[in-house]
Amino acid sequence: MFAPSTGTGGTGGQGGTGGTGGTGGTAGAGGVAGTGGAAGTGGAGGRGGSVGTTGSGGTTGSGGTIGSVCRPGTGGTGGAAGASPCPGAIVLTASSYRSQGNGTSSVAVGDVTKDGRLDIAIANRSSGTYSIMAQGFAGTVYIVQPNPTSIAIGDLDRDGRGDLLVTGLAGVVQVARSNGDGTFSGGGSYTTGAGAQYVKIADFDGDGDQDFAVACATDNKVMMYVNEDGKALFNQHFTTAAEPGTSAEATGDLNCDGRIDLVTSSASAGSVSVFMNVGNGRFADRVTYAAGASAHSVAVGDLNGDGAPDLAVANTTAGTVGVYLNNGDGTYASPTTFPAGTTPLGLVLADLNGDGKLDAAVASSTGTGVSVLMGGGDGTLAAPVTTAAAQNFQFMTSADYNGDGRPDLITANGDNNVTAFFTTCAP
Repeated sequence: MFAPSTGTGGTGGQGGTGGTGGTGGTAGAGGVAGTGGAAGTGGAGGRGGSVGTTGSGGTTGSGGTIGSVCRPGTGGTGGAAGASPCPGAIVLTASSYRSQGNGTSSVAVGDVTKDGRLDIAIANRSSGTYSIMAQGFAGTVYIVQPNPTSIAIGDLDRDGRGDLLVTGLAGVVQVARSNGDGTFSGGGSYTTGAGAQYVKIADFDGDGDQDFAVACATDNKVMMYVNEDGKALFNQHFTTAAEPGTSAEATGDLNCDGRIDLVTSSASAGSVSVFMNVGNGRFADRVTYAAGASAHSVAVGDLNGDGAPDLAVANTTAGTVGVYLNNGDGTYASPTTFPAGTTPLGLVLADLNGDGKLDAAVASSTGTGVSVLMGGGDGTLAAPVTTAAAQNFQFMTSADYNGDGRPDLITANGDNNVTAFFTTCAP
């Protein structure tokens, strides 16, 4: 994710022997990506080794998996050259858009028209609608259900277009299937538990189709629905108890067994819970870790570069981000907390300055702005640098919305707007 500079991408180094007892090496890092240059080829991961990285700013080679303390990795092909790292600070330039509804509570980003450009889907809690901002198409608004709180995009029917899931406090998940032109058709609805606060799409049962999990804040449970043969028809598959007031979800292969695990946070309980996928889309009972006051958001990413996914939690009342480092087996060390500005609510992990290390960005719920905490690559986060913004942010996600190779931040502002913060290097 970085602007081109002169040079060609380096070739990823060869990982260590992947056999039993083999000692894995670390793949060589690619060189600085040049204009028109190819990124480095991913190296073969050995046990404990890491997949070769592309040239600075390139994307990770397709088909490669990360070698970590959990399992060997395999090499993929080199990714495309990206933008070069920022030599200093970054700048976030805000651009706001009308959400075409009231009480914007959640946003999702994905390609709903199959044109290679990212689009934005918005849940409008007060007006009971969702709206679509598809690039190149007129915006559309749909009445969905009272108090929609979460929206997600995923290809639910294998046609290459992003479909939608919308859930809300009424305890219903509604499916909307993309027509490919920025409009959507109804795809059915599914009753969940009371206070369905958050919906997350992932292939939880490992069959190649996109399933979904719902966090129910009132009924204190997580519900799993599996996709029937990629037809966007779902069966309630599994239910497990969750912490009271569970309000956010994140996913990742936390113990590197090839299965997608689930993480939730609870603002009322001040905790974060890990649900390990034991196969066939079922989860083991939660393992819960203490968090700070009002743990509203959770994100998954490798913050210390060991190949094992770590956790980050936004503690809204405490004004901190808690970092939980993975022990290598999907269990986590006690958190280290870092100041994160006033009332951080939304949280994402992304490499915002292109140095190969994940950073944290938080959005304030009381109108003080978006704060960036640069990652040190060793599990630490720097002091927050805040971009002033008057909105009362409710949610934040990250994607390269303008296609320049750098991750941008997209927020739901709690009023009638969404804002895209475009990332550039400081002059």
